[in-house]
Amino acid sequence: MKRPLLFILVASLLLPTFALAKTETEDAARDERVKARLAEHTKTKRDAARAKYVKQEAKDDDKVAANTAEKEVTVIQDFVVNSRRISDLDIEIKKLNKKIVRYSKRIKRTDLDKTLNSGDNPKILNIFGGNTANQREAIAYERVSLMEAERDILEAMKYVQTHQKDKQLKKQLNAIRTMITQLESNLL
Repeated sequence: MKRPLLFILVASLLLPTFALAKTETEDAARDERVKARLAEHTKTKRDAARAKYVKQEAKDDDKVAANTAEKEVTVIQDFVVNSRRISDLDIEIKKLNKKIVRYSKRIKRTDLDKTLNSGDNPKILNIFGGNTANQREAIAYERVSLMEAERDILEAMKYVQTHQKDKQLKKQLNAIRTMITQLESNLL
């Protein structure tokens, strides 16, 4: 009797440890299976996302290739700008603009000029060149308009296409400059 009891006692003591060892191995195996399934699931998601990205990239490459095939590249011919000529004309135009501003301020006659050189006074009393204020104002307008015409011709000379057009513009420029000189010499 002692023996079966002892056997039951030993069995009861060993059975939970044996069962515990068995459940630990089952838990470890189950954890490994879950980890494997998780890794497999992540891998399939990653592969699907990668395939989608590659597919989208291929579409974009096809669109870019189609756009470049539609548009032909145009090459512009090289051209050389003669900066010396342009800068000379630009300097001359700038000086002329300053001159125009200076002379346009002189267009308006002053009160003193109106008083001394009015048309009512006799010619002997006119002390500023013998011209009336109205005549002086008309001459100033003419001078400014001739300077503006000269500036326009200089601007056109910057963009001359042919040698003939250049000669024609130079003739016009010389004619305007002589008119300005004659106008100023008549004032003296």
